[in-house]
Amino acid sequence: MTTATTPLICADNFVVRRDLSRKLSWLVRLREDAESGVKPLRSELQQLAQEFPGALREVDETPLDDLRARLAALEEGTGADDLPPWAQASWLYHHALRTLLTAAQDGKRPLGGLVEFAIRHVASSLNKSEAEVTLLVLPSARRRKR
Repeated sequence: MTTATTPLICADNFVVRRDLSRKLSWLVRLREDAESGVKPLRSELQQLAQEFPGALREVDETPLDDLRARLAALEEGTGADDLPPWAQASWLYHHALRTLLTAAQDGKRPLGGLVEFAIRHVASSLNKSEAEVTLLVLPSARRRKR
């Protein structure tokens, strides 16, 4: 498991774009289905949560237009250096949460919440503040009061 002092390394931009495009397409479809009265299968939600921990929060709290805009931003770019500013942080966030959840199954749980720990870890890896990373990763999420 990575620790608070071990920086996360982001995949190359192609992988980040591919993974996040897949996730956002999935979230957009889930939201459109929900608006049409179609309920997702529990197994599909479990698969989404396993592949992209934290994505269920996004599908619940992020406006559909914002999800579509992020997907369009990924689809517009194709070069190695033209990822939107939020993309690396989002990819790292899912990676950090997946690592933390795996470790938690083995009884190794960090102090504090997993989301907060993942945000802190991504901030450290990208040399950004926790507030900056939170805005990049969860721009529409309800903020927890501290």
